[in-house]
Amino acid sequence: MIVLKTQSPAYWQKEFVVDDHDLELLHRTILDAGAPMSMQALTLAVIKERCKRELDARRSEIDRGPMYQPKDSYIVGQTIVFPAFGFSAAKIVDTRPGYDPARGEFEVIKVQFEGTAEQREFASRLQSPHPLNREAGDDGLGFLRNVTSPDELLKSYGAEISAKLLQRMTSPTQSDFVQYQGNWLVREMMAEINIGHLNIAEAAIDVAGVPLTTEQILRNLDLPAEIGAEIQRFSLNAALSADERFSDVGWDGQVMWFLRRMEPVDAIMIPGRLQWIVEPYDPRQIIPDLAAIEKEIDDEMGSAAAGAAAEATYSARITLTYPHLRSGTLPLSTRVRALFPKGSFQRTRVELIDGQRGETMIGWVNHEGGYVVGLADWYHRYQIPAGAYIRLERTKRPTVVIVNFEPRRLRREWVRVAGVSHDTITFSLQKRPISCEYDEMMAVDHADARQMTELDALAEKIREERRPLGVILSEVVPELVKLSPAGTVHAKTVYSAVNVVRRCPPGAVFAILSSDPRYVNVGNGLWAYDEPREGKR
Repeated sequence: MIVLKTQSPAYWQKEFVVDDHDLELLHRTILDAGAPMSMQALTLAVIKERCKRELDARRSEIDRGPMYQPKDSYIVGQTIVFPAFGFSAAKIVDTRPGYDPARGEFEVIKVQFEGTAEQREFASRLQSPHPLNREAGDDGLGFLRNVTSPDELLKSYGAEISAKLLQRMTSPTQSDFVQYQGNWLVREMMAEINIGHLNIAEAAIDVAGVPLTTEQILRNLDLPAEIGAEIQRFSLNAALSADERFSDVGWDGQVMWFLRRMEPVDAIMIPGRLQWIVEPYDPRQIIPDLAAIEKEIDDEMGSAAAGAAAEATYSARITLTYPHLRSGTLPLSTRVRALFPKGSFQRTRVELIDGQRGETMIGWVNHEGGYVVGLADWYHRYQIPAGAYIRLERTKRPTVVIVNFEPRRLRREWVRVAGVSHDTITFSLQKRPISCEYDEMMAVDHADARQMTELDALAEKIREERRPLGVILSEVVPELVKLSPAGTVHAKTVYSAVNVVRRCPPGAVFAILSSDPRYVNVGNGLWAYDEPREGKR
């Protein structure tokens, strides 16, 4: 069976190498389009050209003579094509009789391949069956007609091809191409954006005090009218993205430019309380009951949220954890992420509407960091505790979200209060005033400003010394079980308490609970602590 090289997985996955002809094709394709092109469109263009080039070459070679079959007869001087040798053409230079007891009489043809001095002999007029013979009605050209389309090849091998194109197009020796957010333009097509233009852009944003779209900035630059609007936008976006003064604070599909110096530090740098040390664990160790609790918690770093698509929703209810309370942030968990504009790399500026007073707060979504910053004052104003239920609601505007808590009559409740003793965390039960609905199992507080400072210092120390999570659990769990007459603690409480001093997903905590014999599962999410005794194994 004859197979074109461009139809085989090995060609695209292993043999394909981007050459100068491919780069010339990309250059010409973008120029002809007259507009920025996506990498997918450029990859398809390369696939089409490579397939066409091979098909044209095969057709040209086939036109030079018949394709070799052992059953056919040939004459000296005739040119024939050998598909098994890459469709190389060869001229017959001699013939002689041949005989094989198993096959009978036949003829041997001697051929010389074009471009070489090589001569080889092949059988002809062979009467016995041979795999190189075609059946009646088969002209041998089916491989030219029944080919996989370039679009299908793109679906199968596009990722590998695009990666090779990207590597070549961004190499230090290649300066013809300019990209912005996955779209490409040829440098000679770009509008000139000089330092003067960039200074004007900075001044425009500074005066406005809010992010501006690319179109709003362009109105101040007076670029040549003969340059198309799409190329003007691309050129300005590429220039602004290369200047450290500017940040894209829009979202996927909408570019909004702002000044980095006008962004809060916590929007750019992940707050210390939210930074976590990766400590690998095996999710398969987690028992089913804890896996269900992990899904319920919906931690933005949890394995249950990893890779999960955000379903369309208009509201969400989450439980505020201590690290986010201290950071003035919201977790960008699976449920919360669905309420905000989708972003790949940007920090999106949003408006958070106080559900109690209707006032507007400015927030920032750090998509990569997995949090929304801008609620520190709001938490303080309403004395929101860790463990409180926070409700979020989408509005008709994509960057406006209502944030609220569930108010109730003020009562003094028994709450776990964290403290520090000898570089370890301690817990006690104290009555605290609470005026909102909350998850009692997740509630953890600090008594006063001094203890808050001590807990922050301990968290920093634990992060610097990379104290293992297993060690922290061995300090936290015994403290927590002492607070219960039954000598048990809920898994959600353990997760919440650990996060007072070390940010980590519930899966990492639950894997240790599930596998360490010191922690005893007593059902319904409750765990006891089996104090190690000398000689006990």
